[in-house]
Amino acid sequence: MKESLGEHIYRFMRYQRALALWYTHPMRVLATSDIHLGRKPTHRPSSLEGWAAVVACAKEQAVDVVVLAGDIIEHERAWMGIYGPLVEGLKELAQASIKVIAVAGNHDWQIFPRLVKEEENIVVLGSDGSWETYEHKGVRFVGRSFASSHDRKNPFERFDAKIFDKNLLTVGILHTDVAVSSSDYAPTIANDYLHSGIDLWVLGHIHKPGFVSENKAFYCGSPFALDPAERGAHGVYILETEGTLGFKEPLFIPLSPVRYEQLQVPITADQDTRAIQEVLTAQIRTFATETDHEGDLYLDLLFTGSRNDAVVLDEVVGTTDQEGYFLEVGRTKVFVRKSDDATTLPLDLESLATSGGIDGILARLITEEKAIGEVYHQLDQESYNTQGFRALTQEQLQPEQIQEHARRSALRLLEAMVRQREEG
Repeated sequence: MKESLGEHIYRFMRYQRALALWYTHPMRVLATSDIHLGRKPTHRPSSLEGWAAVVACAKEQAVDVVVLAGDIIEHERAWMGIYGPLVEGLKELAQASIKVIAVAGNHDWQIFPRLVKEEENIVVLGSDGSWETYEHKGVRFVGRSFASSHDRKNPFERFDAKIFDKNLLTVGILHTDVAVSSSDYAPTIANDYLHSGIDLWVLGHIHKPGFVSENKAFYCGSPFALDPAERGAHGVYILETEGTLGFKEPLFIPLSPVRYEQLQVPITADQDTRAIQEVLTAQIRTFATETDHEGDLYLDLLFTGSRNDAVVLDEVVGTTDQEGYFLEVGRTKVFVRKSDDATTLPLDLESLATSGGIDGILARLITEEKAIGEVYHQLDQESYNTQGFRALTQEQLQPEQIQEHARRSALRLLEAMVRQREEG
């Protein structure tokens, strides 16, 4: 019997309503990346413990999906030491009815898809470098993996908007270097995410968590801090759908029992060694309290300000290679990893700037911070063009970092010149 137009519309409306009711049940997703199973971190714990913490958090948070955005394994040579724990974690997630959706990164492009091939609970998207989709509980996941250890092309050059459905909430998964056009690791730009049509992007490769592209995408960061360069809190993100409208703001959950930070310690010329130590202890205690970290907190101290000529900062800090911690604040044990001296002796820069000679030129450059930054940047660029430096990897500094490096180096030089002149 042929269906009337009214019956057809009614059936379609019932279908839409049923679909809407399905979507009102929120989907929860745990997003992480860059676990680097097989890498030995600078301090405890191991990367395997990081993976175990991710699995435990996924179960505790009762998520539906775990998203892995690449570099889950450090390299192919590590497979014998990590295969068992990796598969065990995947089976544990399967038993909790948690689906795993992943992409491979530049470190694990060969080994990761191969190791998980026999596990039915995990889907690795786009192992050949092409974009691929997977739908789970009314959400579409779009991603692509590295097909080799390097990829100098922007992945969005091969992105087809037809791969997503406007009627479905969509999560993009990509291992990429954002805003670094010369990168060897799938370089992308912020506009790629804004114009992709995807609701939210989960990114891997950069170990520091944080948002990019007007909060349209975010880096998961490593769940555990692997070395002192990875400062700040590390953990995972929880995503939750909000009806058919989109996603709630991602919730960051700290996991890493080790945290690295830098603490700037301003001192003045009227402080002696004991006074600086008292101020330093109070500042470390306050910093640890405000950081509110549960676990080990490793600090790199940076002394700034004007220093008394009689004060030797190495004597203020003493040795920092001892096994014991400096102090304990609540559930935080504070270790002082190292200290750097960015202080200067009291110098009358204005008077020196009016004098002649090299020290006068240097003092004028210091008082004109932009000028000395430009000089420093020019010399830095030129040095890497010389034969001796050409083989080294050039560090990309931000403008404010250039200014700071330039000012600090110039003050050190001027301080030495003034002292040499005074000593005759």
